[in-house]
Amino acid sequence: MTRRIGFTVLFLIVTFGMQGRERAVLQPKGPAPLDERTLRGVTLEFGLVEVQPGDRRTLRLQQWQCCVWAMSIPADIHFSMDAFDFATIDPDNGYLTIAPNAPARTSFRVYADIEHGRRIVSADVWIDTPKSNPLLGNWRQVSDSCSFVTPGHQIELLTFRGNGSFSVTWVPFEVYNDYWGFYTFDRPAGHLSLGIRSGNYVPPAFAGDGQYAITEKDGVRTLTMRNIYFGPRYDEAIRPVTPLTCVTTFDAYH
Repeated sequence: MTRRIGFTVLFLIVTFGMQGRERAVLQPKGPAPLDERTLRGVTLEFGLVEVQPGDRRTLRLQQWQCCVWAMSIPADIHFSMDAFDFATIDPDNGYLTIAPNAPARTSFRVYADIEHGRRIVSADVWIDTPKSNPLLGNWRQVSDSCSFVTPGHQIELLTFRGNGSFSVTWVPFEVYNDYWGFYTFDRPAGHLSLGIRSGNYVPPAFAGDGQYAITEKDGVRTLTMRNIYFGPRYDEAIRPVTPLTCVTTFDAYH
């Protein structure tokens, strides 16, 4: 009897041990812990997520590689977000869903808890649409006619973002921008105000307060600005800006 009980106990131990080993083999391993340098260098989508009502996307940890390439970093992450009635996020994989009826010109914050509290990073999610903010997106300059100003080099990339920031780049190269700042606009009045915050190159002359209008012809959207001067390019001489009557046009592109 004792021998039978011992055999049964041994059988159970071996069986459970083998099952545990099988589970360990079949269960995929999670991401390896981040080293300290990587942990301190990662961001959640570089701090900004721009979406429209009805959008869906998976949020990821991101890091610049060699200063210009965005690289996704796998890690043990728990996602969460501020209370917001028009969006959800999957806590395990960061899948963000924006409701189709989400109001434009609103924002909320999402968070990524890395490795159970080793570091928490966040990003602001901005919901906007071309209807609520017609300036959104990328524009390329097509003309520059300013009184008392000799037309200069055309701006290849003017970008307006949903969080109220803009950037100007004469010659786009990888992630380089000449300068950047914030903007406000009054759509009924057609008024636009731009202010420079910082940059790799900040022009010595700039006029950021004026009027704007957007028209569309043959599927091409055109942004016309009056009395707004983006400054001379770095290799141009300083040009007089007062009195200034500028009419500058940009075409939208993707």
